[in-house]
Amino acid sequence: MAEITNSYAQRPIVVRHCQYAMLRPSADALALNIVDIPFKFVTILAFDIVLYFMVGLQYSASQFFVFLLFTFVVNLAMLIFFRMLSSVNRAEPNATLFAGLGCSSALCVPYLLPSARFAERTCSSLLMRRSRSPPCFAFPSRR
Repeated sequence: MAEITNSYAQRPIVVRHCQYAMLRPSADALALNIVDIPFKFVTILAFDIVLYFMVGLQYSASQFFVFLLFTFVVNLAMLIFFRMLSSVNRAEPNATLFAGLGCSSALCVPYLLPSARFAERTCSSLLMRRSRSPPCFAFPSRR
């Protein structure tokens, strides 16, 4: 959620560049995402090496790289989600509110829903399945 405050700190500069026809806001957003990829990869790699071996997951290269890929993709998805919220809302408190609601619903709701077996028996809705939430793919739990 720190991306929201960073986006609002940069907003006057981007607006000024847009008024002077120097830079389009979409080009600035794309450049920020491209520049962030190497830095995010290095920090996620350091975090994942420590986490993977501290938790005691299976020691194989393929499983480690799948774990690294999933955590990297989820991290970038959350980064883009927070930047999207800050670009859509004009006020910083509103963006922070929606970010908090989005994070809590994405992380907590899949664990509050009934299990997949119960959902398949009672209704065939895809919304009732716990495995449809992206954070559940990155951090699976054994239920």
